[in-house]
Amino acid sequence: MEDPSSPRMREIAAGAGLKVVALPRDDLGARADALAGLGADAVVVTPAHQYPLGVTLSSRRRGELLAWASSAGGSSSRTITTVSCATTGSR
Repeated sequence: MEDPSSPRMREIAAGAGLKVVALPRDDLGARADALAGLGADAVVVTPAHQYPLGVTLSSRRRGELLAWASSAGGSSSRTITTVSCATTGSR
């Protein structure tokens, strides 16, 4: 999960039995290049209006996140609340 992020989103994920790890971000948004080192099976980001910083995820980073999911045989989804999830399909 991007760091920083909504404490409630972390609580929901942890409550569902998921191990939550921090995905670092910079001025362009969540750093997709850090995902391989985290051993993540899924990532949750808020691309349109990152909480709590309010930054929009750059189109370059969006592409990197989609490429990460695709290369691992995964998919992505987006909700009306502008939370995006990309998963590798493994658990």
